[in-house]
Amino acid sequence: MEEINNPVGFICNNMERRQWMAFYNPTKLFTNLKLPYKFLTIALVFIIPRFFMLFFMTQSSSGYINFATWETYGVAYQRPLEELLRYIPQHEYLIRHSLENDERVTEQIVDIEAKIDKGIGDLEIINDKVGKQLQFTDEGLSKRKRDHFRVENVKAEWEGLKKNYSGLTGDGSDEQHQHLVSDIRTMITHCGDTSNLILDPDLDSYYLMDTTLLILPASQDRLSDILRDGERILKDGVLTQAERQQFLINAVQLKESDLSHILSDAVAYLIEDNNFYGISPSLQKNIPPALQTYRQTMEKFIDLMTHIANSETMDPSFKEDFMSNGFKASEESFRLWDIAADELEALLVKRINHYDQIRFHTLFWALFSLMVAILLMVIIVKSILNPVRELLSVIDTVSKGDLMKQVDIQEDRHDEISELSRAFNAMINNLKNVTASREELNRTYEELKQTQGQLLQSEKLASIGQLAAGVAHEINNPVGFISNNMEMLGQYITDYSKVLRMVDNLKGAIEQENWEKSKSIVQDMAKFEEEIQLDYIINDINNLLQHNQRGIERIQKIVLDLRTFARDDKDTMDLVKIEEVIDSILSIVHNEIKYKAELKKNYGETPLIKCNSQRLGQVFINILVNAGQAIHEKGTIEVKTYTKGKFVCVDIIDSGKGIPEENLKKVFDAFFTTKPVGQGTGLGLSVSYEIVKKHGGDILVKSKEGEGTTFTVMLPVT
Repeated sequence: MEEINNPVGFICNNMERRQWMAFYNPTKLFTNLKLPYKFLTIALVFIIPRFFMLFFMTQSSSGYINFATWETYGVAYQRPLEELLRYIPQHEYLIRHSLENDERVTEQIVDIEAKIDKGIGDLEIINDKVGKQLQFTDEGLSKRKRDHFRVENVKAEWEGLKKNYSGLTGDGSDEQHQHLVSDIRTMITHCGDTSNLILDPDLDSYYLMDTTLLILPASQDRLSDILRDGERILKDGVLTQAERQQFLINAVQLKESDLSHILSDAVAYLIEDNNFYGISPSLQKNIPPALQTYRQTMEKFIDLMTHIANSETMDPSFKEDFMSNGFKASEESFRLWDIAADELEALLVKRINHYDQIRFHTLFWALFSLMVAILLMVIIVKSILNPVRELLSVIDTVSKGDLMKQVDIQEDRHDEISELSRAFNAMINNLKNVTASREELNRTYEELKQTQGQLLQSEKLASIGQLAAGVAHEINNPVGFISNNMEMLGQYITDYSKVLRMVDNLKGAIEQENWEKSKSIVQDMAKFEEEIQLDYIINDINNLLQHNQRGIERIQKIVLDLRTFARDDKDTMDLVKIEEVIDSILSIVHNEIKYKAELKKNYGETPLIKCNSQRLGQVFINILVNAGQAIHEKGTIEVKTYTKGKFVCVDIIDSGKGIPEENLKKVFDAFFTTKPVGQGTGLGLSVSYEIVKKHGGDILVKSKEGEGTTFTVMLPVT
């Protein structure tokens, strides 16, 4: 009614709808663009992904730079903390002697306190610079349950200790010094957690980090504890067995947990140094001598501890040697830490410079290539647009009926546009031959229609022939095991006959009262029974007979199903259960699919339908055989029945290779096939489609390449 009452409005609405459809259809929208805009679109298609790729590449380099920068923050923050670890144990030692009225240490205490004050000041400075980045803030410390470990708290704790140590006992002083050292160790741990040091990605810097952040601080702490405890133990001049044992344990820990670990890390980062951003001359130059000195002092101290522990008598010089060598080992560990930290910072700066250069080169070459691309685009557009405009002019003239007009083409031009122009000229020349060719094609079409009917019949005969070969194989299987079973039964009968003869002989001997012979026969019978396992034969005969019966029933069913499918096809329609038709067909096609797929039946409750069971059987055969052929390795084929509205539906689902999207709309076309020549007529699904349509139903297909196919046959309920 809208078309009749308001034709102009109807036409306008249709035009608007088409415009919106074109807008939402990218292919159509691109097709409608003028050539300059097409070239611009193509340029953007190539430029935009490269822009994002450039963005992510620079972001990646920036990420590596930021990662390494955070690590340098961590090393810088750890430096004043290490200074405090160096001098606080020395202050503890001096205070202990001061409390014992040793006036010689007064000047040393003042000197050490000045160094600790300087370390606290350096810590405050670096905390102001990078403390926020390393999360030495209320939120960052609270998040890790480290609220107490702040610079101001460490400073306050130190100021209180410095001011009040004269009123402390030796044990009280030791306890406060150790508490301060523990706080500093925790701050080093927090620094490692938040500065990316613990996550260092390169092996050379990772092993240096392991040495500076973890092993050396732990070793320094251990040395401090050993010196404190050792001085107390050696003070009396007598070692108990437990104290000797403790000396040996400490020596082993210093050697295995600290020295060996530090040396193995050093080997790793010295070897890996050349594998990342080039060899570091300062690392190769500075680390080995410092490491050698550290190793010698540590080994000397370890040997001294072992000697003291194993000595039967205590030499008066042991205490002085112990403290002297211990302090030297501790000092060398801090000296090694300073050098290792310097080299770690140098490696991090080298990594930052490396990624900074990558970022610069990436941006430079990206901009340069963009400029070259723009220049080439301008040249290409001009070389294409001019001949295209000329070709369009000629096409416009020809479209108005002037077939004498042709495109002027330069002889030395052989690009695609010139070839297109030549083809257009050839098209004009060939236009007059189209009518004659059309008549010839019409005649050919009529001949093909006649041939199609013959091929339809051929398709059914081919299906029967293909299935007959499979059925023969299916029959051969039970025939084979029936034959084998009969041979075995023959052997059992022979053995059983021999037993019967022995029984007759025994009966005759008993009647003659020949007891010696009877005894001999009984022994022979027992031996023979044991030899042939008579009880097993009796049981096995029953099993063999049951197997033979099942094989015969299987053969009868296959033959009956094949006769039902192959008998003369009439247009009779009967009320049947669709599951019975499917089961009959499955027994026929079993050989076609059993080696490729596991068959699963999922039957629902369905009503009777009126159909031609032979013709529907041909539909299911075509689909099932195709499903089996689509599976290259062991897969599954599921047959599912259910009721949907006024239709009984059959889903045949395979896990095969699937059907490409471009072929889905053609699978029911006559003569369409993707099989090699000689392996398919292309009529199976076309015939199936026609059969289902004649039953008033429909056949649908869903498939995704690589994931399998589902055919749904829908038949109306009677």
